[in-house]
Amino acid sequence: MIFKDDHDKNVFLELLHDGLKTYPIILYCYALCKETSKSFDEIKREWGILRQIAMDLLYRVGRLSGTEIGEMMGIDYSTVSQGRKRLREKLKNDTHISQIIKSVEIDLSTIFDPIFSFSILIL
Repeated sequence: MIFKDDHDKNVFLELLHDGLKTYPIILYCYALCKETSKSFDEIKREWGILRQIAMDLLYRVGRLSGTEIGEMMGIDYSTVSQGRKRLREKLKNDTHISQIIKSVEIDLSTIFDPIFSFSILIL
């Protein structure tokens, strides 16, 4: 993977150190950290919207269960469920939150499209 600068590389290495061993999961977290300019540790400790966005991305895009996300973030699965529910409510009225999620998803698509194209060539 090519990094734009040392900060991007350090964010990625921090995620690896945090025990996120599945490559796509690391990329989801990396994209959110890059978009928010926060470390994954900071996002995990927050009680607010960024943690809810992380939980939602890991659930929807990363296909992790509420229990798995809870273990990653040091919370129980019901907190994950409640956080995702609150995020859905906030999304109805807050375009800024929608923009953060859209930016992360666009960033992810630029990462995964070349990987997907390469796998098609191999097949």
